[in-house]
Formats: sequence, structure tokens, C-alpha cells
Amino acid sequence: MPSRLDQLDSPTGGWQMLVSFSRPTGVDPLDPQAQEAFGLLNDEAALLGRCEVARIRASSGDAADCTNLYAALRPTVLGLPPAWLERGGFRFTAHAPLPDGQANPWTLLENRGEAAPIPAVLDESTAMWALKLGGVGDRFTLPGDDGKPREFEIVGLLAPGILQGWVLTSEGGVHSRFPQPERLPHGDGGLPVWHRRCCDARRAAGDLV
Repeated sequence: MPSRLDQLDSPTGGWQMLVSFSRPTGVDPLDPQAQEAFGLLNDEAALLGRCEVARIRASSGDAADCTNLYAALRPTVLGLPPAWLERGGFRFTAHAPLPDGQANPWTLLENRGEAAPIPAVLDESTAMWALKLGGVGDRFTLPGDDGKPREFEIVGLLAPGILQGWVLTSEGGVHSRFPQPERLPHGDGGLPVWHRRCCDARRAAGDLV
């Protein structure tokens, strides 16, 4: 365990809590209208207001972590928002070369165009054991929401942590290749939500789940 939960290079990436919804939803926990609709009290809304929240797009898929005893044929793809990529965090065990002057490997996920493979970051254990993939530069194919194959290329591997079991790419990569807008308002996919800098957020977030 890291000595401090807000350490960016820790297995939690500095995030203190993960909230997942039982079904796809476009709710924003920081939206005052959503807080009012869920009946949050003023002190509960104030707690959430002191949090940093990352709302993550997700495709449909299987668990590809150590809790799944079977081979994951279609692991869930998470689309990370620009703020996540800029913020950085977690510890990379390997990554593709970075452009001159760039020190943040997460920026390797920025969209490279429709014709290029989708850049992806995976937990090293997920890549090696669950998905039986190689290292940086290895390519693999997953079916999109329309059933058509989508090619990915590994641009980074992470040390073991809370991101095990997912294929991580940019929000734009998920939205353009796994659209399925009918699944959610605003065209989002499933929505894990990370909370940071708010240890007491459990009480407020519990009313949103």
C-alpha cells in the first residue's frame, strides 16, 4: 500500500475510491441538477464538490482480471477523458517512445486516426496472463459494438494496480469505435467513476449508486 492515497505513482494512481453503476448511466455526480434529483443534502453535495471526479466511458465486455477463471474473449474497453491523460499517474513498466519534450506516457493514447490501430495501455498482468499478449508494440483485435473487428496496439504496460482487467484507451477511441449511442444518454458507455481527494465521499456517493 502507498503511504499516501494521493500519490500519483501508486497502484491506485492517487484515486481514493471507485464507484460503478449497476447499469449504464450518464449521471454526473458533480452536476447540481443530478444531486438535487437524488435528494443529496447540502453537506453531501459539499463533500462531492471537494472531490476530483473522472467519468469514464466503457464498452460492453468481459472481466479480464484474476477473478475471471475463464479466458476473456472480449475485455471491457475504457475510454479515458483528456483530463485523465493530462493528469498522468500510475507506474508504467514499459511504454512506446515518447515525442521529444514529452514525459507523460498517457499521451500515447491520443487518437492517431481511423486508419491506425487504436493505442492501448494495459496492466502488465492482464496483457501477459489474461489476454496472452506480448509487450509494447504487440497488436490484437477485439470486436466492436457492431461486431466488426477493431485493431489495438499496446503502447504502454502498467505495474499491478486497480486498472487490472481493462483495456485502456482514449475517450475518443471508445466513442468512435464503440459508439452504441442507444445504450446511454449522451452516448456514453458503462460508467465507472473515480473519486479523488475526498475520503468522506462514500456517504454522498452512496446515494448516487
